[in-house]
Amino acid sequence: KSFNESELGRLHSVFPFEVMAKAMGLSENRLGRRNIFSPSAKIAIMVLKAYTGFSDRHLVEHLNGNLHYRMFCGI
Repeated sequence: KSFNESELGRLHSVFPFEVMAKAMGLSENRLGRRNIFSPSAKIAIMVLKAYTGFSDRHLVEHLNGNLHYRMFCGI
């Protein structure tokens, strides 16, 4: 409930991550190693990185420790 009322929750509700992933041609079914993130999570991570301005390392640290960031990315 707190996520939906937060700024990140409101931002998440604006983006159609599934539609964006399909439009970019991202899919789950690929040969080789299994992806860690779903196609929509990859888009959400890119949006979150742009929104926060964090470096890759700082974004990973925040993804590991912030529940709202994880919910934003569907993790």
